[in-house]
Formats: sequence, structure tokens, C-alpha cells
Amino acid sequence: MKNDADMKTYALIGNPVTKSSSPFIHNYVFDFLDQNKTYIAHNVAKANLANSIKGIKALGYGGINVTIPYKIDVIEYLNDLDASAKKIGAVNTIKIVDGKLIGYNTDGIGFLDMLEENEVRLRGKKVLILGAGGAARAVAITLASSQISHLSIRNRTYEKADLLIEELIQANKDVVFTNASKRQNLREFDIVVNATAAGMFPHVEEVPIDLALTNENAILCDIVYKPHLTKFLKLGIEKGHKVIYGIEMLIAQALASQEIWQDIKIDKVAIKRNLLEKIELEL
Repeated sequence: MKNDADMKTYALIGNPVTKSSSPFIHNYVFDFLDQNKTYIAHNVAKANLANSIKGIKALGYGGINVTIPYKIDVIEYLNDLDASAKKIGAVNTIKIVDGKLIGYNTDGIGFLDMLEENEVRLRGKKVLILGAGGAARAVAITLASSQISHLSIRNRTYEKADLLIEELIQANKDVVFTNASKRQNLREFDIVVNATAAGMFPHVEEVPIDLALTNENAILCDIVYKPHLTKFLKLGIEKGHKVIYGIEMLIAQALASQEIWQDIKIDKVAIKRNLLEKIELEL
């Protein structure tokens, strides 16, 4: 990578972003592809969000990722949204096309790619999502269009889960959608997804669910990637569950962002294999 005026810049905006692994991932991709590009992280105060978007556009950045807490707030500053972002109601990727800002959401795509890479088949599966926030919403809406048979949401706020379920029912009437917030027997579910902040620093000892309530053969997925081995996954491994780490989804959604920015197909398998070996040392 050259460090000169021709170098194209990409960035992450959010608050906080100091511990994000996104710069490491994207800069590795640019190096792997032998491109004169760089990726940096900007910690942006909410009062500066509008000016930050204008500045990024004026400086000719190649593309932007958006993280907590601006995935919804940023929409009002964009010129258009693609279909996935419209459905999910949140943006994590911005592409700059002829001076216009187009919003995308790769969280759901990243989740599906992660499952596929781990040879998890969705046809006829029953999925339990823990949480009803932004990440849960992206995963749920994406899964609603897949071949699963049943999707249930379990959330501390029962009403919030109900609101999400109402939207999901409109998306696909062939899938059974239920609210598992007050249920104790969850053994029917084949896949359990932690889409809450439980296990994330500084709440590393938190577990989103008592695994005794779940099927002993259920596949456990965590969207939390720091720490790499969350307590949820650690307990799952001890009980013999197949587990999928949060860093795999982060990488998958990052590679989906790269394909959007660059209009190319990336050799995801090769990049991910090499990247996982390196990034796990950083976590």
C-alpha cells in the first residue's frame, strides 16, 4: 500500500469505535487485493454526525461503515437506500456514487454467509433469536425470507419483541413467528442466536439465556466478538454444542461491504481463512 495523495480512504463512524476490529479487517482486505486504499475509524459525537457525513463526502471517501449508535440516525443524511436497508430500517454501509450517498445493510447478509460457511442448513429449521434491537432486527428480517420454518424472538421487553414479530409476519406468511419472551421450554429450537450485548465488554460474565432451557443439539451463534470466546459460547462448548463465533459474522458483513463499494466478487473463503488466523491473535 502506498501512502500518497492517490490513496483512497474508507472509514467507520460510530461512538465508541476505539476497540473496533473493522480497521484491521478492511486494511487486511486492501493489502490482500494489493490496493492503494486505507480504512480508518472516526469516533463521532451525535452533535457532529451531520457535519461528519458532509465532510466524508466532500473529502471523496470511497465508502463508509456505520456502527452503534448511528445505524438509524444516519438515514436522514442519505440520498437513497437499497432494498435491504429499507426492509431493516437501518444502515451499516454507505456507498458514494456520483456524489450521492446510498445506504445498505450487510448485517443480515453477513449472518447468512456465516451460516453457509459453517455448513448450517436453514431449510425447515427453527430459530430462536435473543434480543430485539438493531442487530436482532437485521438477522430476523433476513431469516424471514429464508427457508426456515419457525422464528421466535425472546427479549426482556415483551412488547418490543411483539412489534418485531408483527413486521416479520408481513414479510413472510409461510414462516411461523412467535414471542418466546415468557416461555421456559425452548428445546424445540435448532439454532439459538445471541443478538444482545450480553457477554460484551464490560459485561463479560453475562449470559443471555440459561442453556438448560435449550436443546442440547442446538447450534449456538453469538454476534458478540470481543471477547472471542464469550461465556455463552464457552458454556455451550462445555455442554457439547456446535458454536459459531461473532468474529465470523463481523468478517462476513465486512466482506459484503467491500463487494458493494468495489463492485467486485471477493474470494471470501481465502480471505477469511487467512484473516481469522491473524485476527484471533488480536482479540
